[in-house]
Amino acid sequence: MTKNIPLFPDEEFIATLVLGPGKVREWKSLAEYLEPRGLPKPDPITGKRFWPAVEAFFRKLNNLDDHAQIGTTMSSRVRILDFAPDGPETPHAANTSAPHHRRSERRIGRARA
Repeated sequence: MTKNIPLFPDEEFIATLVLGPGKVREWKSLAEYLEPRGLPKPDPITGKRFWPAVEAFFRKLNNLDDHAQIGTTMSSRVRILDFAPDGPETPHAANTSAPHHRRSERRIGRARA
């Protein structure tokens, strides 16, 4: 992510950021092509594009999200939730919480003579 970019840069500045220096003409035709596909249109008040939305458009177009910045990719179907620990960890938790059945309870189905 580039720092010190105005929120509403002019088209020449955006062309330089997206395509490199001297590519204003290419940017204009590319912008016309990408606007119907979701590229933000110029703001009616400023006449310029909102840069964070432009950057978000290109990140989405290239299948990147905030996790991609730290080297982690996630699909939209996977969510990672943080849960606070609810108590001390016990190595044999399954054994301490399992119900202990008596032998007679296991033989309920047998006929008695």
